[in-house]
Amino acid sequence: MQKNSLFIFAIIISFLTLISNYKVYHANINQFTAQILLSQGSLNKMSPEFRNRISTNYPTLTSTTIPFKSLVGTFWVQNDSIVKGLDLLREGNKDNPYLGFSDAMTAQLYDAIGIKDSFIDYARKAYNKLPNAPQHYVLISRALVLDDKLDSLGILFDEIKTRVKDNQVFKIYLAAILNQTNQL
Repeated sequence: MQKNSLFIFAIIISFLTLISNYKVYHANINQFTAQILLSQGSLNKMSPEFRNRISTNYPTLTSTTIPFKSLVGTFWVQNDSIVKGLDLLREGNKDNPYLGFSDAMTAQLYDAIGIKDSFIDYARKAYNKLPNAPQHYVLISRALVLDDKLDSLGILFDEIKTRVKDNQVFKIYLAAILNQTNQL
């Protein structure tokens, strides 16, 4: 009697392990597909079938350390539902709060819809988390130009040009200055 119950228990545990591994396998395939779409810049071309089968219940990170929830949240913000996308971006920020990807995406959203204060706040958050990221430097430069803080932009440029050896830093700074002089 006890051998039969032990055998049944082992079969149940094996079955549950099999189901769990199957779900993790499909979550990894979905993450890989979303990562390819992100690298191609075509995250908004996600098919409805793919969108419906995505499971964000796993707090996993992609190989680029971008939380999967943040990738899916970015898709939702760009396409169907800003509220659902912002919720997923906030959850993704909990999975990896040090990257600032979710903050950068949220800043871009607020910039696109014209909410200046929130844009500046999230641009600062993203820049403070990862100051050497080019996307974050672009966001903070735009935020400083919107705040009419060209002196702070100059100081920030002097700091970042010593840390990051890239011509894009100079282009971003000159574009921000040129944009400000065109407004004058």
